[in-house]
Amino acid sequence: MSRSLDLTDDDWADGLDDRLVAELATLRTEYFEHTDATAVAVSAHTPDITSFRRHVRLAAERLPGTANVAVHRPNESAAQQVAGSYLQIVTDDMPLLVESIMSLLSRLGIEYTDVVHPILSVDRNAEGVLVGLSSAGIAESWIHVQLHPSTSDDAVAQLE
Repeated sequence: MSRSLDLTDDDWADGLDDRLVAELATLRTEYFEHTDATAVAVSAHTPDITSFRRHVRLAAERLPGTANVAVHRPNESAAQQVAGSYLQIVTDDMPLLVESIMSLLSRLGIEYTDVVHPILSVDRNAEGVLVGLSSAGIAESWIHVQLHPSTSDDAVAQLE
């Protein structure tokens, strides 16, 4: 399955399962459920629609027992330069997951400004393709860690 990393256009969801595409508004609501909407709207240091789309793409295909991890560096746009890099993870939900990630960042000397951690109940097919949300699905942790804008390129490289 070919995936575009240009997530600013209207075609970013091409290739996603049709059921998932139909549920994207619900997924977005659940993703940002415990995030201050005002902070998202006014702060460059909180996840936005582009980072949400990238997280959906990261989660699009994953087998149970594995973790999908991506580090995103800002492109040349002024807004992304201000926001800085971020780490995204999709994995099976388990105890102390966020604490373990924060501990790793601390050991590496990497500061962060925000963490978004929805636990989503999802359906995947036998190949691990994300097909939608389901109350009877498997619990996954989707973790977005917004790194502090002053985080050096060398520090970000340690996460890659």
